[in-house]
Amino acid sequence: MLEIVGELPMNRREAIKSLGIALGLSLSPALVRALSNPELSVHEKPLDQQYAKLIEVLSELVIPTTDTPGAIAAGVPEFINGIVSNWYTPAERDIFLSGLVDLNAEAQQQYGAPYVDLTEGQQILLLEAAELAASEYQSDDGMAMMLNLDEDLSPFFIKLKELVIVGYYTSEIGASQELNYNPMPMSYKGDIPLTDVGRAWAVDGPL
Repeated sequence: MLEIVGELPMNRREAIKSLGIALGLSLSPALVRALSNPELSVHEKPLDQQYAKLIEVLSELVIPTTDTPGAIAAGVPEFINGIVSNWYTPAERDIFLSGLVDLNAEAQQQYGAPYVDLTEGQQILLLEAAELAASEYQSDDGMAMMLNLDEDLSPFFIKLKELVIVGYYTSEIGASQELNYNPMPMSYKGDIPLTDVGRAWAVDGPL
């Protein structure tokens, strides 16, 4: 299990970079800060325990356990805690935490119970409503966001989805069990008969 407390482990930093390159992702400013300044954090204070169970439930709804382990088993809640606690700006952190509070308030209003106590179907309906609201969001400064030059003021659901996906696919479980993993995709054969290849390989191009 990779833990994020104050500093992002080197192997996970490299995995996040690779994920962004491979999928063509534009990482949020918070993740860029975590990659470029691992020794510099904004808060260095874990989220209140009241949010822990809610983040667990939401993470598992985004990437549930199927024939492969889900978000909880991959340590995604701890990853989210680390990023929000250490690298979100006050504005980003407020948006994320307000989103958690709003989900709970909506659960109480519609179903008379906290979000974590609802049925999975009820939880999904409320999360889909948050997704629909977030789909209408457009950054006021698209170029700044694309270049990661500003803080990310996108809605709660967008932040949640990014954190779950990046946290999951840069974990050992996500990278080696949900994805196909081959640490050495090629093989080295030091002794091959020339007849097998027909001719030798040039070391460099023509002069």
